[in-house]
Amino acid sequence: MRYATVFNAPHGANRSPLFSSSFSPYHDTVIDFRHIAVEGVPGAGKTGTAAALSKRIGAKLVLDVDENPFLPEFHADMESRSFQTQIFFLLSRYGLESELRQPELFDAGIVTDYFFDRDAIYASLTLDEAEMTLYRSIFALLGARRTLPDLVVFLQLSVAEARRRKPDIEPAFMKLLTDAYNDYFFAWSGTPLLVVQADHFSPASNDEDMEELVRAIEAQGPVSRTVHLAAGGRIRQDKR
Repeated sequence: MRYATVFNAPHGANRSPLFSSSFSPYHDTVIDFRHIAVEGVPGAGKTGTAAALSKRIGAKLVLDVDENPFLPEFHADMESRSFQTQIFFLLSRYGLESELRQPELFDAGIVTDYFFDRDAIYASLTLDEAEMTLYRSIFALLGARRTLPDLVVFLQLSVAEARRRKPDIEPAFMKLLTDAYNDYFFAWSGTPLLVVQADHFSPASNDEDMEELVRAIEAQGPVSRTVHLAAGGRIRQDKR
């Protein structure tokens, strides 16, 4: 089993604490990240976790795009509407970048229920070779201007649990998507990454789980290290 792991980026040692007694209603909470993005496959609990975490640490919540006019046709005929669907999501999420760049948001901190790069994961599964070539060109232009979070929290589900939570998604596609998420984030090195085994972890509805999540984020600290959050809230710290 893979447990929660934080991979710290080289710039970590230069960050200063954001959420201290002057920012958070919880005086003992000191988190070294101004922008935290929560990610995972459908059903992982991204929005609920992001909302609960933002409330817990006194940060601003920024939600992902939830409307796409191409989705109904995409679900009916994936092959013919994949490109339009992915480009709409990509451009819409890029439109949110202006909100993320507002200085006043960073004064309070930001928690989002999406990571800009998630779009590329879906695109890799739904676009054909010619469409993917064009998509990569557009993504490269927009991605170069994106706002990278200081920490990505990846809520990892097993294939079986993902299928149980989202029975409306075709089982074969859910397996492909779950595997693609795992491959993407275990190769990711652009920011610190906290991978949380989420099959039996519900910080949005369980206060103990939320405190475990906060402790894991706090444990990262300004020093370059890897932090493991195992079942039951056990935290192990390894300096890199």
